[in-house]
Amino acid sequence: MRGKLTDDWFFGLRLESGVSARSTNVTFGDDAGPFGKASDGAFIGQAYLGYKGIDGLTLTAGKMPNPFVTTSMVWDSDINPEGLSQQYKYTFKLAGREASESYSKDVKAIAPAKADGMTIDLFANFGQFVYDDANPDRRIGNATPEIPETDAYLLGWQVGARFNFTKDLYFQLAPTIYNYTGAGDAFFRPYDGGPGLASNQTGIRDLLIFNMPAELGFKAGKIPMRVFSDFAVNLDAEDRARAAGRPDKGDQRYAYQIGAAAGRIKQKHDWQVSAFWQHTEQFSLDPNLVDSDIFDSRVNMEGFAVQGQYTVSDAVTFSLTYAYGNQADKSLGTGGTGDIGYNPLRDYQLFQADLSWKF
Repeated sequence: MRGKLTDDWFFGLRLESGVSARSTNVTFGDDAGPFGKASDGAFIGQAYLGYKGIDGLTLTAGKMPNPFVTTSMVWDSDINPEGLSQQYKYTFKLAGREASESYSKDVKAIAPAKADGMTIDLFANFGQFVYDDANPDRRIGNATPEIPETDAYLLGWQVGARFNFTKDLYFQLAPTIYNYTGAGDAFFRPYDGGPGLASNQTGIRDLLIFNMPAELGFKAGKIPMRVFSDFAVNLDAEDRARAAGRPDKGDQRYAYQIGAAAGRIKQKHDWQVSAFWQHTEQFSLDPNLVDSDIFDSRVNMEGFAVQGQYTVSDAVTFSLTYAYGNQADKSLGTGGTGDIGYNPLRDYQLFQADLSWKF
């Protein structure tokens, strides 16, 4: 449910059946006993309030849709971060002229004027998210005193541009920095992601990630096309590897993705086919945020994914996804907390069918 409170204030509320941050789904028959419903609850997936009273600026607070330009390599699309975000956009017109307004024959409807020539959309997206709220904020009892227990925050800083050369040709860049503050109560231990389920798979120590998603859009005849990529590097990877007991693996800092898509999903009978190849190294990304479907929420994986989508009606979309990946560096674990209880995950193969109804 989304709506307006006044002209400048808006809100959003969404219920989800899955308790996981990286999936809204539940599995048939996974409860104890036949037809159980212990896992089939209703959870708040989004609850946010926003303000748009300043030209070009959007302010949002709460549990919100991801405000950043990103890809599945860095962020699972199901994750809704909690905290504050600020988004700003400004459009420059570089050349050409404004087209005159076009009127229908009965002069009742006015078609919007279109600009000829190139435009540039400059945008800035910032986020301050509560990553882990520790309570209390200091260790008590027999706990190790030298490890503080303070709230952990994820801060995102993104400034980018979209160059609209024509109405069908554009190029977009969105350089981003993600940094973490505080320790939290569940993520204070150094991450190692090593083999075996007992090793730490969730630590956020020594993460300072530079991320650069990019996209080129054009038309081949009448078919919309996109070529997209993503690149990330953990600038503190050497410290992260050293804390994990693998100082020899400080070069495991990079992640990258390259892909293409044809078609576009907007209305009934539209279609889209997309494919990408991806490589993520052990100390390159936050293992708690990466996509849960492609490669089972793991890093130190590489492989490809292919997806086809078709809109049965304006509200119903049918999708098929296939992905195959394998362990990138055989001397390290495949860090992350996925659904498959093995580490390292040597090979991973996924086939998934989705039917989505939006109303």
